[in-house]
Amino acid sequence: MKHKRKSWLILCALLDLLLCAVAVCADEVNAPAPKRVLLLHDYGQEAAGRGIVDQNFQAVLRSAPRGTIEFYSETLELYRFPGESHDSLMHDYLRRKYSGIKIDVIVVVFDGPLDFVLRYRDDLFPGVPIVYLTLKRPNPEARPPGTTGLWEGPRVRDSLEMALRLQPNTEHVYVITGRLNDKSFDANEALEPLKQFESRVAFHYLNDLPVDELIAKVKNLPEHSIVLCPQQNIGVGGRSIPPFEAAALLAQSSNAPVYGIVETWIGGGIVGGQVVSLEATGAELAQISLRILNGARPEDFPVAAAPTAPMFDWRQLRRFNISEDHLPAGSDVRFREFTIWEQYRGRIILAAVIILVQALLILALLFQRQKRWRATRQLAESEREFSTLVENSPDVIARLDCNLRYIYVSSGLERAAGLSTDQFIGKTPSEIRLDGYDSNAFEQSCSEAIASKKPVHRAFDYGGRNYWTRVIPEFASDGTVESVMTISEDVTDRVRAEQELRELTGQLFHLQDEERRRIARELHDGTAQNLFAISINLAKLGQLDGSQQQEAHQLITECVSLGDESLQEIRTLSYLLHPPLLDQVGLVSALQWFVEGFSKRSGIYVDVIAQAIGRLPQDVELALFRIVQESLANVRRHSGSNTASIRLDRTEEEVVLRIQDSGRGFPRVGDTEDADEIVEMGVGIPGMKQRLLQLGGKLEIDWNDQGTTVTAVVPLTNGASHSANVSRGR
Repeated sequence: MKHKRKSWLILCALLDLLLCAVAVCADEVNAPAPKRVLLLHDYGQEAAGRGIVDQNFQAVLRSAPRGTIEFYSETLELYRFPGESHDSLMHDYLRRKYSGIKIDVIVVVFDGPLDFVLRYRDDLFPGVPIVYLTLKRPNPEARPPGTTGLWEGPRVRDSLEMALRLQPNTEHVYVITGRLNDKSFDANEALEPLKQFESRVAFHYLNDLPVDELIAKVKNLPEHSIVLCPQQNIGVGGRSIPPFEAAALLAQSSNAPVYGIVETWIGGGIVGGQVVSLEATGAELAQISLRILNGARPEDFPVAAAPTAPMFDWRQLRRFNISEDHLPAGSDVRFREFTIWEQYRGRIILAAVIILVQALLILALLFQRQKRWRATRQLAESEREFSTLVENSPDVIARLDCNLRYIYVSSGLERAAGLSTDQFIGKTPSEIRLDGYDSNAFEQSCSEAIASKKPVHRAFDYGGRNYWTRVIPEFASDGTVESVMTISEDVTDRVRAEQELRELTGQLFHLQDEERRRIARELHDGTAQNLFAISINLAKLGQLDGSQQQEAHQLITECVSLGDESLQEIRTLSYLLHPPLLDQVGLVSALQWFVEGFSKRSGIYVDVIAQAIGRLPQDVELALFRIVQESLANVRRHSGSNTASIRLDRTEEEVVLRIQDSGRGFPRVGDTEDADEIVEMGVGIPGMKQRLLQLGGKLEIDWNDQGTTVTAVVPLTNGASHSANVSRGR
């Protein structure tokens, strides 16, 4: 019979797996094919601006629904390998690689890749729309079909206008243009807009000179001069040099501020200007591509100028005494160096607060010292009132000499023993022989106090009551003990309460020790082992020489991974001990966080139903959270249920929390259903009841063979609202 049942379960499991596989295959078949975008760069990762364009381009593509767009990127390097042979090689490479892939949009960065794609589009990507970014402004009358895009262009006019706005007393403008096999830059077209400024300043054009000659010229420019550098790629000896390096060399040597037109030049020494924003340009190219993928035609988009933004180097503004007050609103000022106050403002404030707190503590100590002196003066007066207080005290007070004979008894002792004072004076406790009282033990305690010259504390029973007796030695002027005072307090009710508390505390300590052992094991087996491994790796790393860089890199990577793992373990322990969400966002969010983690750890599905109860007093939120923790722990340990539910409701008068499961309930003693009689209940349920009693609430537990329901009710009257406000203020 068991064999047949097992076979039937295996058959059902295989059937479920088959149905899931069929459903997944159906979803994949019905899912629409993704759109594909191919980005063609001329420059590789060595170009400073490529990473900025790529990052912002892909960020916009990721805004589309997941799985709807596929992104491809290629580098042509036509600037590095000019000629037909390289073009033919890249043509064959792209044709073979993308022969089986349908490209929906091609995005081209800079003029060389655009000419390449237009030349081979019919063969490689027939009919595919093209979105481009070029340096040279395209001719609108010769616009190729199926294309649109942006152009950067050397917009020298914008940067010059910005420079004259910052330095209105400028008299000379030195324009540097050096071109080496750069067809994308037309000096005549780029510099034509500068003619409108000829009435304001004198222009000096330094065209097609190598960078070493330019450095010699810009070192000694006349006062009230600026340098405008739209393009320079002629290096020493007529060799090619990246424009960024040329601009940096000129800016570092020039005695006048240098303005540019490219974002990536900022940081190399130029002041800045109205430059093309590569971040905005990459995002704009992606937006155009997305609209074309969604059905728009390239002809619907006019070829526009790439977006620009005012960007400046703070260090160069300081170098040439250019005030930031003259910068246009929204300017991007980079490389700012903060003052000591701006850098360490938080630490300075913290140090001031610490000093202030220390001063207040010193004042408080002085105040306490004066208060103690006043208390000493009042002590003498208090002693005179001692006898009156003793006679009216409910405690049993007596004095005995060194021979253990009574020399004084209070009225409390007379009432407890039913004897008069005369029946005590001059006699020892053993001579009086009170029924039910251990006189020998009492005399032994007095003898110990006399011999040790220290107080002795003992518990005695008399007449069915419990007394806590303190035997205090009284000293003569020579330091010897001349008598003892005994003070016996009726602690019957306290003993009963302490007995209950000891039982509860013992169970609490046991659970604490178990939890500490568990935390110690986790720290020893997890974090400690990781730290030990890190120490071994670091020791081994110190023994490696320069030829073992790969092994050193592996050891460092392993140390970082182990450190992250140890940090995560410690954070998990910290969150389990006290979740910070409870203080930050309230009970409901903290419960949802805890339940999510509990379900993952235990496999028990827990449903949380909570209305918008707002914030409760801090002690109420903590008590309800701990009750949920303990109840779910009992569900996992005792119920055998695989589901549970939590419901939290609030009225104007009270908050009601219910935790319910569908398990087998608690084990019982006989037939009783009293929650206090649950077998081996530990400290959990009494602890929950004690928390609620302190808040004026109550705890109810109902269970049967179909499950257990724990109900916690906390009143919100009698100052609860005030407590909530106080806790929020803290």
